[in-house]
Amino acid sequence: MTPHVPSGSRHSFRFGLPPSLGSETARERAERLASFLQRALGKLVEVGVATSYETLAKDLLSGRADAAWAPPFVCARMEAMGVRVLVRGVRRGMSSYRSALVGRAGSGLTLEKLKGAK
Repeated sequence: MTPHVPSGSRHSFRFGLPPSLGSETARERAERLASFLQRALGKLVEVGVATSYETLAKDLLSGRADAAWAPPFVCARMEAMGVRVLVRGVRRGMSSYRSALVGRAGSGLTLEKLKGAK
């Protein structure tokens, strides 16, 4: 559990995690990360799990989070808004990637049918 810090006297480092792991796993990892960072930094660390990617981005922009681990699309959005990206994932010498949606020929899939799908 992250220690409570009285409002108005923040001397902690706040780190945000994305909601992608699921709440149970994310909470467990947040606690482990907070313990590790507290030992490494020698100061109080608060690690929170954002309820959405949008919330994670807003926390960074507003200063509610000092740093965060974020997926590429959140990093790209934040970088475009002036937030500095410190570490970038690199695969085969590239920090970008491509993807494709593949469907069976004749299945009748259209962009309109896929809109809003999960």
